[in-house]
Amino acid sequence: MQSKSLARTLDALKDVDGTIGSFLLDGDGELVFADLPDELLEGARKVGPRLARLRDALALSEGDVSACNLRFASSKLSLAPTAGGILAVMAAANVNDSALRTAVNLARRRITADDLATGPVEVTPPPPAIDLNQTLISSAPLPLAENIFAEQPKSSGAGAPESMGRAGPPRKERAVFFRGKRIN
Repeated sequence: MQSKSLARTLDALKDVDGTIGSFLLDGDGELVFADLPDELLEGARKVGPRLARLRDALALSEGDVSACNLRFASSKLSLAPTAGGILAVMAAANVNDSALRTAVNLARRRITADDLATGPVEVTPPPPAIDLNQTLISSAPLPLAENIFAEQPKSSGAGAPESMGRAGPPRKERAVFFRGKRIN
């Protein structure tokens, strides 16, 4: 598959409401192709080897893993194995899981081992920072984009930390199961 058709395959994932972007990793976790906003591209490159190690660890303990979903405060990262690599899709926390899972399965079937042979993506350094407050007519400062790859603060169990900005009663701890086995 040429890079244009690979771009179309990953771009089709954005048809699911709430999808932020996606990227493709080779077997070692090197970034092969990305359809992500510029501010997330370097984060995808850094997290790639960790995702490859996560896939290997899950394969050792549970055999072949068909999918893995990582949940964060405001987003989700869906992982699916492809022909020798990993397809990762970043989405908002409120994305329709069934629609996303269907789209990921369709996309991963279209990705072949030849797509991973194109080599790692060269990430160009970001452009120099510009103070937009000086160039805009409005004097109100612009909010900075949230870094969704940053480590999330952990709750002490007595309620959500102030920095997460959640209101309401504290969340109950709930059991997490993987393939019928309790993991926490």
